[in-house]
Amino acid sequence: MKRYLLIFALLLGAVCSSAQSKNDQAIVLQKCISMPQVNQFYQLDKTGIPESIYAITTSVHLEEGLDISYRGRKVTFVTQAQMEAIKADSYINFVSFKLATDKASVTFDYFHKSNTGNKVIRLDVELNKVGGDWIISETKETGR
Repeated sequence: MKRYLLIFALLLGAVCSSAQSKNDQAIVLQKCISMPQVNQFYQLDKTGIPESIYAITTSVHLEEGLDISYRGRKVTFVTQAQMEAIKADSYINFVSFKLATDKASVTFDYFHKSNTGNKVIRLDVELNKVGGDWIISETKETGR
């Protein structure tokens, strides 16, 4: 009987930690796509909603079914091959995504077209979980 209780407790812990991880992943990603360094380049429709937001997550592992949006526009997660077929003017490529209980580290590239051609902004973002809220503690921006 004790063995069954132990197995149940382990399974329950795994399910609960996965749900927390999924929620934390969504919040951290939401913080990243809402950063002024990238959202200033989103192409907006007449109502102020971005026309589209695409994100490539080929290099990182994220939970399935994350619901991320910015100003009412849902982020569409695609593969590199799908992105090449879509030929969007801008997209986010998540290069690195590390999430611990109270710290997160994310590196992503934001590709966008400008008057002078194609531009890439790389952002390295460090976040800390303080009192249940994820706070951006450090940001490093580089252009390529």
